[in-house]
Amino acid sequence: MVDQARGKLAKAKPKRGVLRRSIDWVWGTQPESGGEGELDLSKRGLEYERRARIAAELARRALEPPEPFSDGPPDALACGLYHQSIIWALHSLAAFREHARAQAAEQAKPQPTARESQASEPDDDDGAADEGAVDESARALSAHPTNPKDAAELEALWKAAKPDPLLEEANVTKEEAAEVKGCVGRNSFEAYADLPADDQVRWAKKLRVVAEGLVYGLELTSGRYNPPWLARTLKLGLIAVLLGGLAWGGFAVKSYLAELDNIARGKSWTISSTFPQGCRSPAQKCAESPNFFFHTQEQNQPWIQIDLGGVQRFKSVKVVNRQDCCSDRAIPLVLEVSSDGQKWQQIARKNELFTTWHPEFSPVEGRWVRLRIPKKGILHLVSVGVYK
Repeated sequence: MVDQARGKLAKAKPKRGVLRRSIDWVWGTQPESGGEGELDLSKRGLEYERRARIAAELARRALEPPEPFSDGPPDALACGLYHQSIIWALHSLAAFREHARAQAAEQAKPQPTARESQASEPDDDDGAADEGAVDESARALSAHPTNPKDAAELEALWKAAKPDPLLEEANVTKEEAAEVKGCVGRNSFEAYADLPADDQVRWAKKLRVVAEGLVYGLELTSGRYNPPWLARTLKLGLIAVLLGGLAWGGFAVKSYLAELDNIARGKSWTISSTFPQGCRSPAQKCAESPNFFFHTQEQNQPWIQIDLGGVQRFKSVKVVNRQDCCSDRAIPLVLEVSSDGQKWQQIARKNELFTTWHPEFSPVEGRWVRLRIPKKGILHLVSVGVYK
């Protein structure tokens, strides 16, 4: 039993020194697993996350094909794939949450002394008394999770996964999450094919916002989106601030607080044409493309537009230009906003070479933010932020 295995390992583990724990904290070393059951939960969470990312990627490719499908629009298929992505993401979060709970419970147990460890060895029935204390969410984490059959089952899975903080981090509103949750709770994968065409398009967009928000949140949680070296750098930077003064620390804190108001963070984006190199939406940073997060083909009036997920109010935009070469390609650059994706209003324009462009303006409302070159050319940028 898991509790019995945890008990044996806890008695066998030596105490870790203060220096070793400090090095582990700075370097991001993971503590030893408390038992085989915890390891299984962690592995399962990563596998479910992989399935969620694949389903979301397939759905995105269905909605953004290089050429139209010969057998008709794939909107119903995209709905089903985003539906599956959401379910896998919830199972992944539930597994990670239970893994964290088990680790916290293990760390809270008092460590036995050497005398206590030698006094008695647990027999086969040692863990029987604790079996009833196993968290109910752990019982729900079977090796082969299924799609919730109704709203009640989805509510139980949602409660175990607790996705709301991650969705909020990805700028998914509570209303968007609740609407999609209701849709997933009452529909099966195949039910989307019976919807009218307009409803298929509408739900594909709504499901995409939540699915990509969950995938983005999972990548942050697992360290896939923010690599371990970033956490190490931040910790070492904190030590440098404490030793060398508050000047650098004040600047870093100010930048961090400003980034919290970036409502484009984690939001999906589309471009007018695709170059082989670049990140995949919604990421604006990836190892595969360090010098820009998107790159269009040469065309007339290339553009990138960011879907904020709903009409939002903002008053500034921050654009970082490509710096290793070709920064002149991004001029002139027009900033536009739209509430319906059809009618666009120009709110700023940059005609001079720039490294970082940070226009501020009277607050405007819109769902889509677009950057466009009003001529034939190529567009590529390092990052785009939209601020309240």
